[in-house]
Amino acid sequence: MGNTAETKNGRILACDGIDKTGIEILREHFDVDEKNKLSESELIQMLSSGEYVALLVRSATKVNRNVIEKSVGLKAIGRAGIGVDNIDVKSATERGIVVMNTLGAANTTAEHTVALIFSVARRIAQSHLSVKQGKWEKSKFIGKELAGKTIGIIGLGNIGKKVAEITKSIGMNVIFFDPYVEDQRFKRVSFEELLQNSDIITIHVPLNEKTKNMIGDEEFKKMKDGVIIINCARGGIIDENALAKYIEQGKVWGAGIDTFAEEPPPQSNPLLQLENVTLTPHIGASTVEGQKNASIEIAKKILKFLKYGVIEDAVNFVPVPEDKKAVLDLADKLGSFLVQAYQYPIRQVKIAASMENIPYAKYGGLFGISKFIVGEDFVSPLNAESTLKSRGVDISEKVLGSDELPNKISVEIKTSDGIFSISGMVIGKTSRIIEINGLPLEAPTEGNFIFSQNEDKPGVVGKIGTFLGENGINIASIHLGRDKPGGKAISLINVDEIPPQRVLEGLRKIPHVLRVVFVKL
Repeated sequence: MGNTAETKNGRILACDGIDKTGIEILREHFDVDEKNKLSESELIQMLSSGEYVALLVRSATKVNRNVIEKSVGLKAIGRAGIGVDNIDVKSATERGIVVMNTLGAANTTAEHTVALIFSVARRIAQSHLSVKQGKWEKSKFIGKELAGKTIGIIGLGNIGKKVAEITKSIGMNVIFFDPYVEDQRFKRVSFEELLQNSDIITIHVPLNEKTKNMIGDEEFKKMKDGVIIINCARGGIIDENALAKYIEQGKVWGAGIDTFAEEPPPQSNPLLQLENVTLTPHIGASTVEGQKNASIEIAKKILKFLKYGVIEDAVNFVPVPEDKKAVLDLADKLGSFLVQAYQYPIRQVKIAASMENIPYAKYGGLFGISKFIVGEDFVSPLNAESTLKSRGVDISEKVLGSDELPNKISVEIKTSDGIFSISGMVIGKTSRIIEINGLPLEAPTEGNFIFSQNEDKPGVVGKIGTFLGENGINIASIHLGRDKPGGKAISLINVDEIPPQRVLEGLRKIPHVLRVVFVKL
């Protein structure tokens, strides 16, 4: 791979005020130019010169397709932070440019979360402004005591765990909802239980199709009166209009918001007009220590890549031969299917494939699992294994014998609720699902699917199809499997659109249906 050759010459362009500590590490080996507030045309002019082998940014510089396509000789883009929203990763991948980020912002973001909890509970920001205006409104700013209150944490990853530890230390009762995590120190509950029992709710999950607007009108109705809402994760997870409505009605005591669906939020955002809301400009990871550590981390990663060809925590790059890309893609989808279908804490993962396919099946399968647990901004095929192992997941592999189907790949997970598996097969440049939990069937590996498990009784599949039709869900295809007549059966129903939650709940009420979930591949 040409981009991993040792680089002795070339310059590095550092934008957005990257901390000097990391810059000095790079200057021991490269010339580094520091530029801030470059326009798109200025950035293109510099990168098209052919002088620069690497670009370092934080969040301000937008590295879009136009910038990437007009760059010459660029080998790496480093983001001194977690999110890569401001980088067109797809375009970088197409050009063979490695994109790396940093993952060490747990302490800073957790501390900012707790700071917002205190600020909202005691109305610190509002009382501060009042005093600055010459007022003394003690009775107006009566707050809430936190000791003894229940905090509900949605997502117990690195940041969520830090929040749990801090809030427990000040006497709060900690409960959490995370389908993929077990932690005996804190009480794991269902999403519904968390909504109903929390005095404070804080969010620490990635933004994806499953978490977008996961806190909306119906969820607010289920919460306690006087609940406090905190979001230092990603904008778009909370329906901001619904949040504003329930604050105005008094259902929600107040909110602390660091991330918004649109950043910066437009003046039309209703949260800007409410007094009992504390808003900050996406600064959860913005501390002196955090910026210093991020600059050091990204500098070391860029240096390892440019000088020694070592790719560490790239968000986009696995050296996969052309004839193995379908293997990685299928394994990715098989892992994604399992983790969507069985949302339990994962204890073990086993990947099975032929000797020549096992490395790429492992890359893809572990990535497919981990990206739904921690989010695609935080994980890549290269660091998926270390990410899962850091969460206590055991990982193993099995080489399939020559008696197995050619290009067969299997992914198996052991969870707190049992062992589940799925197999597929690469056929040229396409692939098919061929088995789920030992039951044979044949299905495509792309689309929207309703996956059901049921007793093999007459009429069950017909009732499912009728119910979907009555609710306006169009079926593209149905794929069935069973172990024996009258035994266990599965169906994988390819539908044209994402079914509402009420439809899935209705399907679960059909006699002999044991399980229904939605899976997107």
